[in-house]
Amino acid sequence: MANNKGNSLIFYMFELNTSCRAVYILIEELNIEATIQKIDMRKGEHLTDDFKQISPLGQLPVMIDNGLKLSESSAILCYLVEQYGNEEQQNKLMGINDIKIRAKIQMALYFNVSRFYKPVADWLRPQIFRGSRPTEGECLKLKEALRQLNSLIKSYSKYVAGSDEPTVADIALFSSVSFLQVLNYNLLQYNSLWNWLKRLKKSSLELPIGKSLISLQEWQEELNAKSNENDC
Repeated sequence: MANNKGNSLIFYMFELNTSCRAVYILIEELNIEATIQKIDMRKGEHLTDDFKQISPLGQLPVMIDNGLKLSESSAILCYLVEQYGNEEQQNKLMGINDIKIRAKIQMALYFNVSRFYKPVADWLRPQIFRGSRPTEGECLKLKEALRQLNSLIKSYSKYVAGSDEPTVADIALFSSVSFLQVLNYNLLQYNSLWNWLKRLKKSSLELPIGKSLISLQEWQEELNAKSNENDC
């Protein structure tokens, strides 16, 4: 049964944006009944006057729920868990009953925003919008971001917040890493990260993206990749 509190939630997303995909994964995980509005940034749909009435900066993702308008994926992820999750989901995904776990979840979300998301986005951007290869500088920054994520995961036993179950922080980071996997980026050199991915895929989270969204594999085919590895 869908989780429906008034059937008012509208979610605006670009399907090839890692932050948007993270929120969509959580919407599916919590079984939230939502209206999904797809915005194609490749066509400049986020720059139209109509969309800027919703998002003045033209940024995605954006969520509207009962008059509340939120951008910034970390804020949306936390809101959805607290508003739509049951007690078990809130504790598992946000550490509601454990202030130390909750603080570590917030730390991992801040890490994603401040250190990980941008290098991944910068590496992906030329491939998404121009069908071209990233620069050497973008490759080096991505490698450093992956090294940092690998170190963060290594410092904990299972997941990025040191919890026994994956949290919203794992979802946020997984969304970015999954793009790299689809593009055949060589992640095997990051042992802790690779093992984390394997644990996530065996976890209770519904990580595969919904069928209503464009397949990442289909996008990969659009790029007509010339090599089997994409590790810069």
